[in-house]
Amino acid sequence: MRKILIGIVLCILALIIGCWIWIYNRQSQSQRAHVHPESTFLIDISVDEVLRDMSWNALANPSYYLKDSTGFSKGDQKISLWNMGWKIPSHLYFFNIPSDPHTLFAIQKITDVEKFEVFLKENLGLQLDSTFRQGEFKVVKSKNQLLTILFDQTTMAVAISRKTNDQSQKLAHLLRHPQGLVAIADFKLADTLVAGDISVIDLKDQSYVHVFFEKGKIQLKGYLKHSLWHAPKKTSVLRALDTTKALSFYFNADIRRLLERYKSDLDQKGIPTDTLMNYFGGYLDAHIDKQMLLQEDTIVTYELDDNFELSPRRTIQQTEVPNMQFAIRASSHLKNYLPEKMYYRFNKSQFEDFILLSTDPKANLIVNKVESPFYFQMHLVPSKLHLPFMEDYLTPLSKFTEINMQMQQLTPGETILKGELGMKEKSIYALYQWL
Repeated sequence: MRKILIGIVLCILALIIGCWIWIYNRQSQSQRAHVHPESTFLIDISVDEVLRDMSWNALANPSYYLKDSTGFSKGDQKISLWNMGWKIPSHLYFFNIPSDPHTLFAIQKITDVEKFEVFLKENLGLQLDSTFRQGEFKVVKSKNQLLTILFDQTTMAVAISRKTNDQSQKLAHLLRHPQGLVAIADFKLADTLVAGDISVIDLKDQSYVHVFFEKGKIQLKGYLKHSLWHAPKKTSVLRALDTTKALSFYFNADIRRLLERYKSDLDQKGIPTDTLMNYFGGYLDAHIDKQMLLQEDTIVTYELDDNFELSPRRTIQQTEVPNMQFAIRASSHLKNYLPEKMYYRFNKSQFEDFILLSTDPKANLIVNKVESPFYFQMHLVPSKLHLPFMEDYLTPLSKFTEINMQMQQLTPGETILKGELGMKEKSIYALYQWL
């Protein structure tokens, strides 16, 4: 019996040591991942940490995971982590390059190019694009042209862009000139910068945002250095946060430098940047109810009468719109610039140096000034918020029961960010629910 116990203990020790060696080896290999030596922006995804936590959660909740046990789902298809044709690293790194600081790049090893092509086609819905072939490399692109993957028999390079421009030449250059890249270990990142399951890092000023996947929720923690906006140490809030609303938020900061920096982008979207810089006082809050209301418009058409003269015909048209209220600190001149109808028709009024806007003409905007340590705070219940013009942005948030965000000034130019995204199943790993 004693020999059996010793054998069991030795087997357990061997298993533990073997797992430790395997994990250590994967961590060491991930530190050899290639990034650009002049990268200023980095995303670190801790794959092993996420898979470990998800595995423990699956052991604790087997019935939930057995419903979708063959892999992550994509519609009616299943994505198997171990049958994608590329070697999943312990840490997955995305980086930018000096010539294109707003595009994310990544370089990974391929283990089976045939499986990888099947994965791209059947699971990601990407097709080979012969028009963008780069020599010995094959190219695939997403329909919106924002994702580009270039690969050969052993390696792939990925680009995720904000704009629809061709990234295949840059990816080919990265793969053909690996000597121009360095190992991620050369950056000697501080532990505080890579503490999350996902860490988004600005290497220039050591700012970061960490994402933590937990049971039933996702936590955000960040430290931001900034010079494009200035926030007060304490905020005087015109209307306190209302958690009974579908959306409630307030923001109080001087953003004139931010508007100036992105003026061309904002102007292209029809946002009157010059007017905002001149008249916006840095404060905005909003309350949006879950209930909709009806707005009436009088439509006037002209018809020929029996005397062949044009006579007006008035029709009352009712439109269902969100019950929205906004308060903006601004010069009274801004009130004159605001059109009566901005997607919806708003009723305008003035309170001290605030412009009050509401889609409900009968609304009584109650002012309740309070002091807050946060210059930005938001409460959102995605399932209760109905904004047709923002549907594309709200759809990815549909699996969250509520979202809370806070930003607090630490010192001038330094901000602490905190956030929590709640999910329906409180005992299930959040990333698994989100996928």
